[in-house]
Amino acid sequence: MRLLKDAFEYNGWATRQLGEVCRTATPAQLTNKEEWQYQPILELWRHINEVERAYLRLTGGGEVPAPVSSLEAYLSSSEAVNRELVAHADRLDDEGLERMFNVPWFERDFTVGDGLFQVLTHSIEHRADIAHFLSRLGHETPPIDYVMWIYLKDGGRMP
Repeated sequence: MRLLKDAFEYNGWATRQLGEVCRTATPAQLTNKEEWQYQPILELWRHINEVERAYLRLTGGGEVPAPVSSLEAYLSSSEAVNRELVAHADRLDDEGLERMFNVPWFERDFTVGDGLFQVLTHSIEHRADIAHFLSRLGHETPPIDYVMWIYLKDGGRMP
């Protein structure tokens, strides 16, 4: 399914864009929790990676081992997971998207299509949190919209 495959390619790109900004943050900015943050930035990267790995496994797309606790490890693991998710999405047909799988923490079944869509929206939600936190900490964050990915992929240049 092209759109789902494209969405995971975008997901990897957006993570890389925001990851580059995080590489310029101080260790304290990544691990401390300000009063206006609900989670430290590094904890959000861990959570994003954990959820992406879990849904990859649960939907039958493969398995990527858990990384050690560091920004570089989370970003590297996210790259590996995203490559697997792109390939998984590319292999799925309509029947595969409608196959049911169980999400144990919700104690119910979902379609593979809904589970993969959850991965995308969940990652977008928490990347937005990270971008907001980085901005509050004085970092400039790049545009990470889906249409910006398409624009750049088609030869446009970052504004």
